[in-house]
Amino acid sequence: MPLGYGRPDFDGLADGPAGSMPYPEFLTKVKSKEVEGVVFMPPSGNEAYAIINGKSVRIGKGWPVEVANSWSSPTWVVRILQNEGIPYSYNYDLRPAPKTYPKPGEKKPVEQYVPAGKM
Repeated sequence: MPLGYGRPDFDGLADGPAGSMPYPEFLTKVKSKEVEGVVFMPPSGNEAYAIINGKSVRIGKGWPVEVANSWSSPTWVVRILQNEGIPYSYNYDLRPAPKTYPKPGEKKPVEQYVPAGKM
């Protein structure tokens, strides 16, 4: 039988790591104002941690992971957090990567184009 648009049968992360909080429990804690914040891990937020009583707790089974052909997405959680006034962040390390130079015989890396007057 073909699946409907958006794969509504997908119900998020199948299993979570030991000690993780199931997604339905997380939502209950959001509604009861126990969640102080949420940290999403790169690249797409498929792994996330709730801050509860000053401690970081991994959110596990049922977490809406990013799936291209599904309704499932961590961006739904962002919307919930915004509606509830709960802070969130993405844990990206935006420091520049160390420069590497080519070995003899390798091509030189392409340098970034910067328009004149934009430095």
